[in-house]
Amino acid sequence: MEVIKRKSALIIVDVQNDFISGSLAVPGGEKVVDVCNHLRDRGDFSMVVVTQDWHPSTHISFARNAQNFVLADEVDGAAVCEFSTVSFSDPPLDGVSVFPVHCVADTWGAELHKDLQVRSSDVTVRKGSHTERESFSAFADNTQLSETHLANTLRHASITDVFVCGLAYDVCVSWTARDAVRRGFRTFFVEDAAAGVEPGEMSRMKQELAQLGVRFVQSDEVPGLLAEAA
Repeated sequence: MEVIKRKSALIIVDVQNDFISGSLAVPGGEKVVDVCNHLRDRGDFSMVVVTQDWHPSTHISFARNAQNFVLADEVDGAAVCEFSTVSFSDPPLDGVSVFPVHCVADTWGAELHKDLQVRSSDVTVRKGSHTERESFSAFADNTQLSETHLANTLRHASITDVFVCGLAYDVCVSWTARDAVRRGFRTFFVEDAAAGVEPGEMSRMKQELAQLGVRFVQSDEVPGLLAEAA
């Protein structure tokens, strides 16, 4: 019987200025930086992936842009508030959350935090660049209509296992973990290397991901898991 050697990738999700001290700051977000750095220092990963929200200024997720799209139910786009949930008829999107302007491409807010360790060998994935599509996951947009290069990059490198961390726990990290396990990767969610926004949503996402087969671990467990898989 052929034995498949397991290979692991660390996926660091959206550790960007706007999610730490900018327009959409996550509580405790800055503490995640050191844990992510510690993970990559102690872990023998075959690949490290760093992701970024990389939005155009016209992006549909910005509350200020709601009036530029056709809203359902005759909602006044100019009256849409940040963090509200709206539905669009064109493009057809139901129950979309809208946010303050954040992570606009080529701005300070979209830059990775200055203390995050990034190396030239890291794989960069930029997402959310399509004006009319939200992209929480590093693998695909929320409607699964378009994929990033991440899955193919991992498969080309024969990656079998992924360890996911970053910002925010209940949004982009969870969606990335969900897409990873659905694409056949053994997926680990490093909880202390992630910070979230809504405790209730974090709990709900954890339950959903666990049912899909995602394993939740702490950063100090990762070196042992990597050694076991070697």
